[in-house]
Amino acid sequence: MARSATRGGTSRRAPTIHAVADLHGWLPPITACDVLLIAGDVCPHFAQPTWLATTFREWLEAIPAKRIVMTWGNHDFVGQGDEVPALPCTVLVDEEATVAGVRIYGTPWSVGSGFHGWAYQEDDDVLEGIYRRIPEGIDILLSHSPPLGWCDVGPRGQSLGSASLLNAVQAIQPSIVVCGHVHEARGSKRAPWGRVANVSAVDGQYKPRRRPVVRLTL
Repeated sequence: MARSATRGGTSRRAPTIHAVADLHGWLPPITACDVLLIAGDVCPHFAQPTWLATTFREWLEAIPAKRIVMTWGNHDFVGQGDEVPALPCTVLVDEEATVAGVRIYGTPWSVGSGFHGWAYQEDDDVLEGIYRRIPEGIDILLSHSPPLGWCDVGPRGQSLGSASLLNAVQAIQPSIVVCGHVHEARGSKRAPWGRVANVSAVDGQYKPRRRPVVRLTL
């Protein structure tokens, strides 16, 4: 079992962290873990407040995780309104939480201002100011968008990540960037600052993946 050092020279068990993104209303089974991370695009297109208060809440309550942390994505229109019900999880919108000794910062944004009226989208120059607020010293950046050039190649071979996010993670150097958004780019890559993990649960045709949940190691 993985362990991490403490200042006293002893060690403690590293938390078991599972991650998933781009559910789009599909709620896969989750195995036991200390922390479950959800990197946005949680909701189906219809009746999002009602779905969150019923189907999604019931799914969350049944998950064998000690803590669940999520952020929204560009399909989660409900997140930008005032109809989000109380949920048994931590929802991060450009803010930080410490969970199981791990500092996690969540941000729901992606590039594409005004495109089809999606939620949480802005031009990259606007996102630069938003991402500048990400603090140093975080362990995990939970972002709906990938950074530009990292786990972000779309169906036509183009990079769909954010250049402003790339600049931010190069500066703050989190251990892991957990993202989704670009379904086709699921996978993990080592980066100079740490690691990027695109944990999209569906493919480019929105079909559920066979093994949707990814286990992460800090």
